[in-house]
Amino acid sequence: MTNQSIRERARAIWSSTDGLVGIFLVPVLLGLLVELVNHLLNSIFLVSKFRYFYQQIPIYNDGTHFQHVTLDFGIEYTFLFQFLVELLFLVALFQVLQRVREVTRQLSYKESFRILFGPRFVPIVLATMVKEFILYLASLPLIVGLVTGLGLILTPNLYFLSYGVLPDFSPLVTTSVGLISLGLMVFGLLLSLYVDLSLKPMYFLLHDQLEAGVFQNPFKLMKQSWQLMKGNRMRLFLLDFSFFFWWVGILLTFGLLAIYVMPYYWTCQALFYEDRKSQSADLYQTFFLTATK
Repeated sequence: MTNQSIRERARAIWSSTDGLVGIFLVPVLLGLLVELVNHLLNSIFLVSKFRYFYQQIPIYNDGTHFQHVTLDFGIEYTFLFQFLVELLFLVALFQVLQRVREVTRQLSYKESFRILFGPRFVPIVLATMVKEFILYLASLPLIVGLVTGLGLILTPNLYFLSYGVLPDFSPLVTTSVGLISLGLMVFGLLLSLYVDLSLKPMYFLLHDQLEAGVFQNPFKLMKQSWQLMKGNRMRLFLLDFSFFFWWVGILLTFGLLAIYVMPYYWTCQALFYEDRKSQSADLYQTFFLTATK
């Protein structure tokens, strides 16, 4: 299937399926609610996380006016709810895959809760935790590059506030740090994108292995997802990129458009997975043979 035919079939499935929007309604709205609560905690109560590092660095402007820079790191209080949102998205994908395979034509958010809190709860949680952790590790160069870049921009301003003059930094040092920061950001962005594309089929593979009763561990699942995507990452990237203006629309509507976009997007992902499975049938079968050994 081409990406265009995948999108066309996804739209046809979306228009002919009862409950497809509904199974994404709960995680999308819950996700928006979590973000709202997190914002209120931060703006009203001035705290939104369990801090494990907090320090105020004083900066004096003229000896009477006090200013400071705050370093604040911690785990947000809403972390568990954010993780629940991710789990609800995952089990929604299970139902989308069943609809694509014509197993059912009617989907229900109640079925999502039944799947999530049933006997599959532990492998679902483990797979989600491992995937999110790997994606976080892949994003570290990007984060370090951003922090370094911000430090390069802010340091002269902070120095000026403290001493009233701009620092006399060597152009060589400034240029070197700037290039390193930019390099880390570019590398981190590409690495994050590469890893994300490689792990896109992971949840669909999880569904199939749980159905077959051959799931072993999320690390093997991750390796199999990587193998399944070999040579097809650019194709999936182009499919994802075709949703660019949809993502812009989600930002402009403060996330509300996701209620419409998520069913369409993940139906496309399920169809892409089915296409990869049919193209790599021999490889796909080995995932179940090796799992039983």
